[in-house]
Amino acid sequence: MVDENLDLKVLEIGRELLHLADKINRRNNFFTRTYWEEKFLDTIMQRDALKVQLLRYIDTYPALNTYNQRLHHLIQYLESENALDDKLAHLFYYPLKIHPIPLNLLYGLSISIGVSLFAHKFIAGTNPQEAFNYINSLIKRKMTCTLDILGEAVLSENEADEYTKKYLNLLENVGILQKRGQVTSPINEKFVGAYRDMPLLNVSVKPSSFYSQFKPAAPEKTADKVCERLHSILKKAKELNAFVNLDMEQYDYRDVTLKIFEMIALESEFKDYPHLGMVIQAYLKDALPFTLRVLELAHKRGTPFTVRLVKGAYWDYEVIIARQREWEIPVYMEKWQTDASYEQLTRILLDNYPMVKLAIASHNVRSISYAMAYANQKGIPKEAIEFQLLYGMGNDIKEAIAKLGYPLRVYAPYGELIPGMAYLVRRILENTSNESFLRQRSVSKSATDELLQNPQKRGHVTSPTIF
Repeated sequence: MVDENLDLKVLEIGRELLHLADKINRRNNFFTRTYWEEKFLDTIMQRDALKVQLLRYIDTYPALNTYNQRLHHLIQYLESENALDDKLAHLFYYPLKIHPIPLNLLYGLSISIGVSLFAHKFIAGTNPQEAFNYINSLIKRKMTCTLDILGEAVLSENEADEYTKKYLNLLENVGILQKRGQVTSPINEKFVGAYRDMPLLNVSVKPSSFYSQFKPAAPEKTADKVCERLHSILKKAKELNAFVNLDMEQYDYRDVTLKIFEMIALESEFKDYPHLGMVIQAYLKDALPFTLRVLELAHKRGTPFTVRLVKGAYWDYEVIIARQREWEIPVYMEKWQTDASYEQLTRILLDNYPMVKLAIASHNVRSISYAMAYANQKGIPKEAIEFQLLYGMGNDIKEAIAKLGYPLRVYAPYGELIPGMAYLVRRILENTSNESFLRQRSVSKSATDELLQNPQKRGHVTSPTIF
């Protein structure tokens, strides 16, 4: 049932957030790089054929080793699948196609620089010093971040060892820089209670990157092998008072990931360590029973841990794989269903505070406002809920949330550009999809109240289990 009083409060908070975000957005200077990056993205959002070809090019870019290859592949992508039907594509195409051959090197170099600059809009740093500098820049704006090393699946045990070493190196070096700088969090100064000791150093890890033979069909062996490598990271994190979050990946990895988290969460060395977290994906049809399993673990552990609530980033993959294998599709097919599921899980997790701490990971202002309104209705303090948004996206919303006095954490990819290309393409696709909240705000200019509409009013509820 829809709680009309709660919905009115959601609308009130949402309007305030959007008003603040619009004021912040209007402050963007015409002469800044950020201004033109946003304008470029907004323009590409509206041109599907051009968008697809540019993303395909970015996806193949790491395999192009010379400036000549980079130039000619871009020309070929612009020539294919009706991209040139869009007049904007002509601005890219004709200067590249019709130019003197001696300028090949210059054009190829320009393309390389352009792709690198664009990639850094979504990738926060390539070394510990850049990561530390980014953390400091956020602190000045009353925010902090979680660092995620780029690169997911590993093909050998040597690669898994390298992935582990990268995290140990990141924790060690950023930790040293942090101690030297004697950095203190503005959130620590402002808030008390559950987030009084919130660590500034926070990392997100993907379990499948710790074992080359990560197989849900062999959960015991997979969990043991992953925990062997994860153990060293957790020891280092505990030494530095850093937070470690286990990310979720595709659906068939979910149960073994929960098993891995349970093993480390209940291990005697880490059972009392509060700075651990895991992820729940709201777009899965069985997200509710999975959430109840997570809450059972929280009761069993005793020491609170954090749950990052996300919509889910593998929707296309899950649908394609399920259809190929003739399996039931595990994800909701309608966006409103995922949004409604997200709100239900928000309620359940907040109802179980302080046994679990909630991190709302979404750019959707309706979802953000709902969490704020429900927490307020339950008398839960602001410091008990954290908001997490992606690096390079929705900067005005980030600042608006921080201005309202809530902890704000940026999910920041970290690492080399080439391994990050798959991540980069996925982020851009999310940012330019028709269902994206960011697209709705910047392109369709939908009315505020429509953007903040209760998802259950956008469709008919079909699952009595979830709704």
